[in-house]
Amino acid sequence: MEIYCERTDKDTYANFFSNKIAVSMCGASANNIVKVFITEALDGEASHWAYKEGADGSYHYIYGSRRQVEMCSPDFFQSDIANGTGKIVQIKVKEIL
Repeated sequence: MEIYCERTDKDTYANFFSNKIAVSMCGASANNIVKVFITEALDGEASHWAYKEGADGSYHYIYGSRRQVEMCSPDFFQSDIANGTGKIVQIKVKEIL
């Protein structure tokens, strides 16, 4: 999945959104907004956590810790996980040059 975010320093990314305008509204300067490719981390090289929606496999609520993602849902996504409609996963973020 390709998405935009703010590069805060080397290999650190924050404020993930589908467009540059939304990233800039978080205070990112134009030269710090980058396009990244997100994939599920299956090899232990995760840099972030996200909620992966079951219906289309898209990633939402991308943060540096699992707890930050869990806090985006009143029940910490437990009902979605139990119903098989989504799950919390570790992801890799790779900048697209």
